[in-house]
Amino acid sequence: MNIDSQLLKSMLGGAAKNDVRFFLNGVHVFGETIEATNGHYLFTAKIDKTEEDRIFKIIGTIPAKAQDTEISFETNIATHKNFNNEIVGVGYVEVIDGKFPDTQKVIDKFKPEKVSEIAFSPEYLSLPKKLFGANGVTLEFGGKDGTARAKFKHNKTSYTDIEMYLMPMRMD
Repeated sequence: MNIDSQLLKSMLGGAAKNDVRFFLNGVHVFGETIEATNGHYLFTAKIDKTEEDRIFKIIGTIPAKAQDTEISFETNIATHKNFNNEIVGVGYVEVIDGKFPDTQKVIDKFKPEKVSEIAFSPEYLSLPKKLFGANGVTLEFGGKDGTARAKFKHNKTSYTDIEMYLMPMRMD
């Protein structure tokens, strides 16, 4: 399975870190989707179709000059290649056993509507810029729970259709 290296790096950056819900500490790939969440937000993007349905993380650094990452679940090796198809790094693929949350429920529930006031963490609002290099974000609010969908423009040309679903927070 091959994934754009910078998309993979960004998605891994959006996954939970050391969460007791261990299945959130990796990215989930299935069908034509890669997704990452920490339970407060969800990133989802389209990838080339895969037969895999796995949660995993890469142990090791994905080099900045890597363009494509080939992931082998047979050997648990991630091979990072540059534009010339030369190997520029290798990492260990840690498969995470567990069931990823049914994120389709969040996506299916989302119906854009007008709302008067919803609070979001400023830290999470900055993630599209930090992880994906977004240079513009459009927020839509949907449903009674106040979930927001962020669609953003970014400077990457090798992947598109990245969305972020952001769960609201209480201002107590």
